[in-house]
Amino acid sequence: MSINIINISKSFAIGKETKVNVLKEISLTINDGEMIAIIGRSGAGKSTLLNIIGCLDNADNGEYYLDKLCIHNLPGSKLANIRNSKFGFVMQDFALIEDESVKHNIELPALFSKSKKNIDYFQISKKLGINKLLDRKVSLLSGGEKQKIAGASVSAVFPDIFVLDEPSSNLDSESSWDLEDIIKKWKESG
Repeated sequence: MSINIINISKSFAIGKETKVNVLKEISLTINDGEMIAIIGRSGAGKSTLLNIIGCLDNADNGEYYLDKLCIHNLPGSKLANIRNSKFGFVMQDFALIEDESVKHNIELPALFSKSKKNIDYFQISKKLGINKLLDRKVSLLSGGEKQKIAGASVSAVFPDIFVLDEPSSNLDSESSWDLEDIIKKWKESG
């Protein structure tokens, strides 16, 4: 899948009369199979750009093509279908259900995905060192463990495109490499 973004901008209202431009005329092309990193200071708009790429948000203007499909003006239901069938997310805030088990959180994205692959949740969790946590509630875990669960859940659905917003911010260096290795392997096998 290729992504082509042409001159997108995004602003947010702060208060009643003030708008803040977060993204201004950003253009970006990502070809099939490429892995890119978006680097910038805190508040520079990295997460906003990832949310637009992942069909979680829309740009105020500009054009967005996923392969040759124009994404920019699609209705919410079509965007949700594209998001659930094409993208896998590891978000900064983990996006986990705190009162549910680790296993449930790993399985949940597969319920919304169009992936029909046989998913080995135990192997995914074993590789990340969380297999002994499968029955534990997420609310009882550390930030690093939650980050691993988020990585396991996105790996389990074999998405066409991985959107990772600071995926290793709560992990030690060895766990960061394990997460990257799993994502690469699942991407290659998908």
